[in-house]
Amino acid sequence: MSSSFSNQVKAYRRRLGFAQSDMAVLLGDRSTSRVSRYERGRRLPPLLIGLTYQAIFGVAGAELFPKEYAAVLRSVRDRAKTLASKSHPKNAARAAQRKRAINNLLAR
Repeated sequence: MSSSFSNQVKAYRRRLGFAQSDMAVLLGDRSTSRVSRYERGRRLPPLLIGLTYQAIFGVAGAELFPKEYAAVLRSVRDRAKTLASKSHPKNAARAAQRKRAINNLLAR
């Protein structure tokens, strides 16, 4: 069975010398089954677990889950293009601020 999600959680765990049981404790879980599912890509962890991984490893979620981050970024860029084509605020300063924000999203 192939993984649904791609992540670096197992690699970071091993770099720190933690066992899955250590991670379960740090994640506030009693069992290693969820840790294993996250590492094998069977499940994408919920936001709070993702943030906990970020706190443990000291790296951004985008680095831990690069494939998923890239997909999210593509979706946001597509929606930003749609947003750019819609009418702009009448206030010139706000319109300029909005345009900069959209351009920043598209540049990522």
